Amino acid sequence: DKDNDDNNFKQKEKSDDINISISDSSIIKVLLRIDLFQSMLLSSLLQKLPELVSLDDDNDDNENDRTKRPTTPRNNDAENDDIARLLPKLILTHIKWLDYILEPHSLLNTLLQILTICSTNRNLQLDILSTLPEITSCASIDGGDDNDDDLMEMTTNSLRELYADDPGLLVPCLDALGNMSLGKEGQEEVLKDALQAFHSASCWSLPAIAKFVMGAIPTSFAGGGGFGSGGLGATNTICQAVVSSLRLLQLTSGTDNDDDADGNALTLEALSQGMQYRANLSDALLNSIKKQPPPSAAASQQRSGNGAVLTKSDVWLLLCCAHAPHNRGKVQALVRKLAVKGGIGNYSGAGSGLGAGLTEAVLTNAIRGNGRMLACLWTSSLEMAESLVRNPEAAAQRLGGHWYQLLFTEFKQPIHRQEVIASLVTHIGSESNPEVDTAMIVLTNLSSSRLNNTDGTGCNGATALKPFAPFLTSLLDCIQSLTCVQIRRLFLLLFAVGEDNDDLDSPTNGGGGNCDDVHIVIRKFLCHDSPSLKRIGIIGAVSFAVSKSVSLESKFYQRQQSSHGQQKENGEDDVAFTKLAHQYTMDVTSILDLAHGNCMFQQQKQKQKPNNDHQSIMTAHDEEQLFSQGSALACFLDELCFAVQGQRLMSSVKEW
Repeated sequence: DKDNDDNNFKQKEKSDDINISISDSSIIKVLLRIDLFQSMLLSSLLQKLPELVSLDDDNDDNENDRTKRPTTPRNNDAENDDIARLLPKLILTHIKWLDYILEPHSLLNTLLQILTICSTNRNLQLDILSTLPEITSCASIDGGDDNDDDLMEMTTNSLRELYADDPGLLVPCLDALGNMSLGKEGQEEVLKDALQAFHSASCWSLPAIAKFVMGAIPTSFAGGGGFGSGGLGATNTICQAVVSSLRLLQLTSGTDNDDDADGNALTLEALSQGMQYRANLSDALLNSIKKQPPPSAAASQQRSGNGAVLTKSDVWLLLCCAHAPHNRGKVQALVRKLAVKGGIGNYSGAGSGLGAGLTEAVLTNAIRGNGRMLACLWTSSLEMAESLVRNPEAAAQRLGGHWYQLLFTEFKQPIHRQEVIASLVTHIGSESNPEVDTAMIVLTNLSSSRLNNTDGTGCNGATALKPFAPFLTSLLDCIQSLTCVQIRRLFLLLFAVGEDNDDLDSPTNGGGGNCDDVHIVIRKFLCHDSPSLKRIGIIGAVSFAVSKSVSLESKFYQRQQSSHGQQKENGEDDVAFTKLAHQYTMDVTSILDLAHGNCMFQQQKQKQKPNNDHQSIMTAHDEEQLFSQGSALACFLDELCFAVQGQRLMSSVKEW
C-alpha cells in the first residue's frame, strides 16, 4: 500500500507539472507545436493579419476622433481593441520562436505578400522583417540547393523592391538580409545598394549601413568577373570598390552639442570594428591611399596639373584602420611617409610611390570641431601623434607636434588632456634632441594659446595646464640633459603655469606663485661651482625676470581693458597696480642679485688670497676657477642681453 501511495503521488506531481507548463503557454503556441495542426493553423493566422491591421488602422482613426470629444470611461470594446493591436505581434512572435517549421517555403511566400500589402502599418512590417531570417534558415535546412537559391533570390528581390519604394525601411531590410545566407549575385546587388546609400542616408542610418557593409565583404572569394559585371568578382575587387566609396564619405562635422556627432561616432566605431576583422579591406585602404589621390581630388588634379592631398575622410579611415593592434604598425608607417611628403610639398608622386600627402591643414580640418565624433578613435590618434614625433624626419615631427596641439585643444576632458601631457613629458625625458624640441614647442604654444574648458568657457593655455603642473615640474629631474634653449623654454613654461591669476588685491599675488620647487632648483644650481650646472641656475633666474615682466604687462593690459568704473575705483586700481609692480620688481631684482652674487663670489674669494712668492705662479686649478668665474658671468650677461633684446623686461629691471 505504501508503494502504491508513492506511485500515485509521483504521477499526480508529474501531471501537475504538465498542467502548469500548458497553462503558462497560449493555446496557439501549444497547437503550433503539433505537426498535424501547424500548417493549417499558420495559414489561418496569416490570413487574419491583414484584417487585424485594418482594424488597428480604424482604431487609430477612432482614437483621433475621440481626442476631439470629451473623454468617456473606457469600456470592454476599448479593451478588446487594445488586445487586437497586440495580436499581430503575438502571432509573429510565436512563428519566430518555433522549434521547426513544416512548410517554410509557403510561409515565407505568404509573409512577403503581407509585407507589401500592409504598407501602412510600419510596426507590422518591422516585425515581419525580424521574423524572415528565422524562416529562411528553416527553409535552407528543409529544401535542396536549387530551391534554396531560388528562395534566397526571391526574398532578396522582394526586400530590394521594398526599400526602393520606402527608403525608411532600408536599415531594417539590410539587417534582415545580413542575417540570411544570400547568393553571390544577391549579395553583390545588396552591397551595391548599401554603398550607394552611404551618400544619401541620414547620420543615424549610417552606423547600421556601415555594419552591414563590413559584414557583407567576403573574407575570401574566387570567381570570374569584376564587381558590377554580373558576378561578385574577386575579393580584392570588392574591397577596392568599398574603399573608393568610403573615401567619398562626407560626415557632417558637428559641434559637441550637436546630436549628429553621436551618429557619426557610431559610424566610425562600426567601420573600426569591421576593419579589425577584415585584413583584406585594411590592405586595400592602405594601398589606395598610398598609390592614388582621393577620387574626388583626382579630377581636379588632372585639370590643374598639381598634386592632391588627403581629405579628412582619409584621415578618419586611417584612424579606424589603426584601431586594430595588428594594423597599427602599417598605418603608422604609411602616415609617417605621408607626413614627410606633405611637409616637403612634393605631391607629384615621382620617385616616392605616394599619391597624396598629409598636411597640417588637412589634419586640422579632420580633428577640429570633431572631438565628440572622434572619441572612439582617441587611442589611435594619440599613438599616431606619438609615432610622428619619434620619427627622425623634421616634417613628420612638425606634424606630430601639431597633432598633439589639436588633441589637447579639441578634447577637453581632463583624462584626455592628461594623456597628452604625459606623452609630451615622455618625449622630453627621452633625451633625443629632436623629440625634446618638438615637445617643448608644443607645450610652449599651448601655454600661450586660448583654449576652451569642458563647460564652454574660454581660458588661457597656462590656466588649462595648471591641473597638470606636477607632470611639468617632474621635468626638472632631467634638466641637466637639456640644451640651453630647452632649459629656457622649460623655466618660462613652469613660471607661466605656476603664475597666480588672481585679482590685483589678492594677498597671494606678487609672489612667486606656485613655483616654490622651481625656485629651490634655481638656487641649488646657482650655488654649484660647475659652470654647466651654474648656467642652469642663471637661465632660471633670468627666465623668472622675463616671466614676471610678461605677467605684469598682461595685467596692465587687462586693467586698461576693464577700467570703465568711477574715478575712485580707478584710483584704487592704480594704487593696487603700483604696489603690485613694486612687489614684482623686488622679487626680480632679488633673484638677479643672487645670481650675480654667485657669479662674482669665486672671483672675490680669489682676490682675498695672500700673494706669497711660492704662490706667485698660477696653478692649473686656479686657471680653471678663473675660467669658471668668467664663463658664469658671461653666461649671466648673455642671458640678460637676450632678455633685453627681446624687449621682454620691465623698465625697472632694465635700470637694474
